[in-house]
Amino acid sequence: MFKMRTLLFSRVPISVVVGLLLVLAMIPLSMRFERGMSTFDSAVWKNAQKIGAGKDSPRYSMTKGLLRQLEDRRPTKAEVIEMLGPSQDAEHPYALQYWLGAATFGFTPCQLRLYFAKNGRFEWARVVDDY
Repeated sequence: MFKMRTLLFSRVPISVVVGLLLVLAMIPLSMRFERGMSTFDSAVWKNAQKIGAGKDSPRYSMTKGLLRQLEDRRPTKAEVIEMLGPSQDAEHPYALQYWLGAATFGFTPCQLRLYFAKNGRFEWARVVDDY
């Protein structure tokens, strides 16, 4: 019986074992990421002094909840501006842009860009880490 166990494990390539261990190691990291997310709070979002750097930013942690709300409600551009405050840059007729924090080592700006349909309602969003 001992020889059979040895034979069984000797046929599994080491790359498969290592890959399986890596996948199992990432499960707690993904759970930690999800726990770090918080629900959207308009007052906290608007308070620019509380915007931290990177993933410590309250805006960064609320982004997932905000996007869920926007997708469910499909608000108008005016309603979004009321929720989030004015856009940080000169407005494009169909887009708004908001600073989330610095994504990479505190240097690369991470921004939320919101796009609206011609009827003025929210259509889609993108988080970008460039200008």
